[in-house]
Amino acid sequence: MLNYTRLTKVFFVFIAGVVLCFMGFYNRFPLLYPDSGTYIGSGWTGYVPNDRPIFYGLFLRHASLGDSLFLAIFVQGLIVALLSYFWFKYFNSSKRKLLIYLSFIFLITFLTGASLNVSQLIPDIFAATMIMSLILILFAPGLSWRDGSIISLLLVLSIVVHNSHIYIVLLCILGYCGLLLFKSLRPYLLSYKVRLKRTLLAFGLLLFSIVSIPSVHYFYGGGFMLSKGSQIFMMGRLLQLGIATKYLQDVCPEKGYKFCDHLENIPVNFLWDTTNSPLYKTGGWEANEEEYDAIIKDILTTPRYLSLFILRSLEATFQQFFHFDLGDTTIKQHKESSPYKHFERFLPDQTRNYEVSMQYNNQLNFDLANVHQRYLLGIGLLLSILLLSTNLIANEKKIMIGFLMICLLANAAICGSLSGVLFRYQCRVMWLVLLPLFVVLCDDNILKKVNSFIRKTP
Repeated sequence: MLNYTRLTKVFFVFIAGVVLCFMGFYNRFPLLYPDSGTYIGSGWTGYVPNDRPIFYGLFLRHASLGDSLFLAIFVQGLIVALLSYFWFKYFNSSKRKLLIYLSFIFLITFLTGASLNVSQLIPDIFAATMIMSLILILFAPGLSWRDGSIISLLLVLSIVVHNSHIYIVLLCILGYCGLLLFKSLRPYLLSYKVRLKRTLLAFGLLLFSIVSIPSVHYFYGGGFMLSKGSQIFMMGRLLQLGIATKYLQDVCPEKGYKFCDHLENIPVNFLWDTTNSPLYKTGGWEANEEEYDAIIKDILTTPRYLSLFILRSLEATFQQFFHFDLGDTTIKQHKESSPYKHFERFLPDQTRNYEVSMQYNNQLNFDLANVHQRYLLGIGLLLSILLLSTNLIANEKKIMIGFLMICLLANAAICGSLSGVLFRYQCRVMWLVLLPLFVVLCDDNILKKVNSFIRKTP
């Protein structure tokens, strides 16, 4: 094995972190999304937003040292680079694993949405780091105490930056426990004692994250709660699916909800149309929480509507799984937008820098990048299916690839069912399909098998 020094390994991870920020450097500024303004505002003022945790705002403030937003995306790049390095360290035995690792980083940077997600000032990249960390905790053989501690901290950080991550991790862990029910799979996993410890650790970190969010919110004066607006978002999704409208048409004569007076005038942008939405015509978020909570509970406990919700959720899950194009998060944020106004207030020196960016001047185009990504990820999905159905790789590697697919489906299920089918939700994690393929197929033992097969082929 090549004798890489510790300094060489640090250098490779550092270079990988810089490369992953390519889209930010190419754009000449970190990429902004409408939600970026809320995160900047919450981080710099310490207020708890109604609809999301405060953690990512605090992350932006401290990672940027309160000044350079490029530092924030560089930290995001380093996190992805470090977790990718751990994957190659624990799952790959090649003598040239660092060179393969760097090749992987360049591939996902220039041919997938990895760099785009690293370079954005929203927590989307943490959905990917959450899955990477969870798989390392559950599957990495011989995980050292130091590396395990780092990965655990990164898993907690990845969970607390967005409420949806709680449900995605929970679904992933339940999927892992489902795999353990098959006795035929257990011999190919870690030993029973290690497996039990790792499963309990994953659950423990999830519970710690769940408790941390309301605890920190309480410290910042936002009350001991995960989110103030969960009912509002769920109501919006049920309206999109057509379920809430159908329910209200059936029960309004009997229930007499405030919403009933506005059934004929529900705008597409229910959550944010402050002029036409029934949400704002009937008092706003806090005034409607109790009513919407009652409506949601009634829908989800009535078999007729629950079965319809399950059917619509399954449809949305598979739509979301294959809905992963780049570019829906890079629309220009004009001077009246939330991010721009927050720049003017908290980072006035940054406004001029943003105005010369490609995003602000509408110069970004992802048509060709999307073609490359579709072909590459399509090949990655095909190879994953072939590896799962052949004997080319060991069974423990098959289980790891299968579990990654479960995680990607969990992401699609939670986002598609509870929020909506948007490109950004699956784009943020779909590039992970390539990670186990690089780790497994670039292993020396596999390369020997492939080479032997080629030589035997006439």
